[in-house]
Amino acid sequence: GYLGFALHLTLQKLGVAVIGVDVVSGASVDRIADVADIEAMRRCGEACGAVLHTAALHAPHALSWHEREFVATNVVGTANVLALGLPTVHTSTTSLTITRRVKARESAGELVWLDENSQRPDDAATLGDDDAYDGALDAPRNKYGRTKLEGERRCLLAARNGAEVVVLRAPRFFPEEVLEESAPLT
Repeated sequence: GYLGFALHLTLQKLGVAVIGVDVVSGASVDRIADVADIEAMRRCGEACGAVLHTAALHAPHALSWHEREFVATNVVGTANVLALGLPTVHTSTTSLTITRRVKARESAGELVWLDENSQRPDDAATLGDDDAYDGALDAPRNKYGRTKLEGERRCLLAARNGAEVVVLRAPRFFPEEVLEESAPLT
């Protein structure tokens, strides 16, 4: 992907040994493997000291991939990377913070401030004023946001259990209109 490719090239230029993993071949791909395959991830992780986890199905995939593939890559794949027990940087997305409430406020001409409290991966009660929180209005709007938030929850749980993991919410790379609305995960 775009971010993985850029990181691969940058790290190589810095003299860091890098193993690029993807489901399709490419200039920065050293091993073909699927993050949803735990055994493949174990084999790929054997020679690694850390993981920059950038694998994801995202906006360009929204119209052509079913939600189960988003879950496999964005949730199961994240759990598999965390299971390696290596220090991990998990790339997530700011897109999951653009909820129905945020969109409504933007449409009304309001400036909406997004910070570390925006769409937290932990308990909804920590989001702030209980009266301001509405699960339907504040939930991620699509399968991309829902699965990335669930991936963040896996990272949070791993960190609470002693894993060395950080979540980086990278800014959006794709136009908002590519993401369709879809039913919540069950």
